Amino acid sequence: MMDERMTVVVVKRDGWNVQTVTVNISKVCPVCGGPRGIPTWQTFCEDGEWLSVNIWTNDCGHVDLYKDVLTEAGIEEKAL
Repeated sequence: MMDERMTVVVVKRDGWNVQTVTVNISKVCPVCGGPRGIPTWQTFCEDGEWLSVNIWTNDCGHVDLYKDVLTEAGIEEKAL
């Protein structure tokens, strides 16, 4: 079976720099293999800048942290 993909926008933090990035990830939960939720938009303010990202809820209950989504997409996030 071919791995289906989904495109989401998530937060990427490099030290104090906060930005959004678009990544392509699997449609299945990396923990149990169940389906990931359907992405919806959420807008939030950080240091006076408004950003819009995708959020989703997996039916299995496993939470996809943005740092883990970035790792899955092959993007490194730098800590402070």
